[in-house]
Amino acid sequence: MRPTLVDALANNMHVVKAVSGGNQSVFCATSNGVTVSWGMGLTGELGYGANNPKSSSKPKFVEKLDKCLVTDVACGYGHTLFLIRDEDEEDRAEYKKVKMIESSDLNDFVTKMTN
Repeated sequence: MRPTLVDALANNMHVVKAVSGGNQSVFCATSNGVTVSWGMGLTGELGYGANNPKSSSKPKFVEKLDKCLVTDVACGYGHTLFLIRDEDEEDRAEYKKVKMIESSDLNDFVTKMTN
């Protein structure tokens, strides 16, 4: 493998502000609010939508995050975390549309993993 230019971003003058790689996925967030991902996504973790392919060897836009300004991203073995700007009413409205894990879900998961 060699480093290569990500055409979807370079050809459209996007400035990457955050990038992270997980077990089998990569996410990039740009300064103008575009998020792209690629890799293996057997259960939809790449964010392409229910009726689209789950995996991609080439970067694809994550349309669900189009109106959210992702400021940072962290990927791991079984998670992807997005930090989303929440500065005005438009940001807050879009933020409410993004699925989130509730703290009770996280507590249940930790309890199951430690027992």
